[in-house]
Amino acid sequence: MDFQKRILAHWEDIRQSRKFPSKQDFRPQNFSRYLPQLAIVSFDDTNFSDRLIGSTVIEMLGYAMGAQYQEDTRLGYNSQALRHVLETSKKEAQPLYFTGELSENSISPVEFCALALPFSLKSDKDEFDTIILAFEFQKKSLLHTLKQA
Repeated sequence: MDFQKRILAHWEDIRQSRKFPSKQDFRPQNFSRYLPQLAIVSFDDTNFSDRLIGSTVIEMLGYAMGAQYQEDTRLGYNSQALRHVLETSKKEAQPLYFTGELSENSISPVEFCALALPFSLKSDKDEFDTIILAFEFQKKSLLHTLKQA
């Protein structure tokens, strides 16, 4: 979760006195080691659309959601857990932490912690249209193995 705290601090720095920072001010190079754990999602009144999905996010969603997801590399809007993260983030319009479990079609569910950060792609900084998600994942089977060791 250390990297999530660093990303939140960066969000605060680039936000300055605005309600939402500009997505253009976000510096992913500051978090290059963690880019596979990031997803950038834009939205309008009715739809969410991916702008970027890190390889770790794709891998964990594929693991949790089965073969159907691996054919469709979108962020898994059919996943109840991720749909909840996105809808709540859109509604609350502030940085939020989420914990949950991805277990749609998986024998071994994947636990996650996600930091959701609102950004604006528009010139009006009082509205946001983009959410950056910083994920940490843990396969439950690995958790049980570690606890038993």
